[in-house]
Amino acid sequence: MPKFFYLFMIVFFCMLNTSCVQSDFEETGKHQEGFVILDEKTIRLFNEGKVKGIPFPLHQFPVEQVTEKWGKPNEQLDHEDIQVYIYKKDGQKILFTVDETDTVTYYEIKMNMSLEEVNQKLGGRYNVKPTTYRTLTYPMGRYELRVRRIADDQVMMILKDPTN
Repeated sequence: MPKFFYLFMIVFFCMLNTSCVQSDFEETGKHQEGFVILDEKTIRLFNEGKVKGIPFPLHQFPVEQVTEKWGKPNEQLDHEDIQVYIYKKDGQKILFTVDETDTVTYYEIKMNMSLEEVNQKLGGRYNVKPTTYRTLTYPMGRYELRVRRIADDQVMMILKDPTN
């Protein structure tokens, strides 16, 4: 009987350990996939006005820079004077807003994170300015990171230079 009990306890602890590790992997894997990942290096680069993985300036540059480097967009939305070029990189959408002079005015990054998760990573160390109930603005050096909730588990991020 004691052998059966010990065998049962070993199997039980192995199953318990495996289920805990698997749920942690699924939880972090869901939110850390994509072309742009909100990690410490990305946060440091925000303060320099750069986005890890995106080799373009923040704003006011010719759209040809994007199409030459990344090719034709996966989608293109026509809003008369404004065009939106949508690229899908590693399952993540990066949107470039282009004006009538073919100049990128800004770009947005769709992240698979909730607004609360972003605030946990950024809110504790930055002076957060709630813009609306769906948007938070984080000061990043001389730049601002605007995070807008688009669904319960997705946000759009825009790194902006407030002087432009």
